[in-house]
Amino acid sequence: MMEDCYIPSDIVRPVISFQTPPIYGPDRPSFTDFAAPGFLLTIVFFLAVALTSSALIMERQEGLLDRSYVAGVLPAEILFSHVLTQFIIMVGQTILALIFMLAVFKVKCVGNLLLVVILTLLQGLCGMCFGFVISAICTLERDAIQMALGSFYPTVMLSGVIWPIEAMSTGLMYIALFLPLTLATQALRCIMLRGWGFAWFDVYCGFIASCAWIVIFLVLSLLILKFKKN
Repeated sequence: MMEDCYIPSDIVRPVISFQTPPIYGPDRPSFTDFAAPGFLLTIVFFLAVALTSSALIMERQEGLLDRSYVAGVLPAEILFSHVLTQFIIMVGQTILALIFMLAVFKVKCVGNLLLVVILTLLQGLCGMCFGFVISAICTLERDAIQMALGSFYPTVMLSGVIWPIEAMSTGLMYIALFLPLTLATQALRCIMLRGWGFAWFDVYCGFIASCAWIVIFLVLSLLILKFKKN
């Protein structure tokens, strides 16, 4: 039609010409491979939240927390004792999740498996610390369950698990970047699908963000416990 109208046919040619195989992944990418790293971290994170969100509430209701304070036990000692004991259970949950994801469901992983394990454990520890924040704030177990469930949907929808943050509006994208799972999801996706190592910016940002959120949640838990104690 362009030639019949005496118009150069180059005008209607595609601007981008795909002539070589893609650097990362197949020609037709799978949504399963895209979403699997985010779902793995989400499962591990909220399993850890469920593990610890009622730990301090039960002790407070049974009077064990007050007895510990009277005996001279510091809030930091109570908190870190829970972290150490619950961490063992969380490691078992993480190992099972990784086995099912990689061995049973055959999710593709072309990167370093050790980095995948470490980042997943860090996110599990981050979920534990978030659960302690919920447990320190709430006085009833049902309130803790509602708070944990209420944080689930915004985290899943805005962390780039299903909806890529590049497709969000600018304001919403900045909010998503400050969620605990966002940068870790991007890092795990880069490791599993692209084979990137720790030297890449997107990868070590995920590790730094996970460690930073762990520290933030632990400090918040300590401050809330000290405030409620006094």
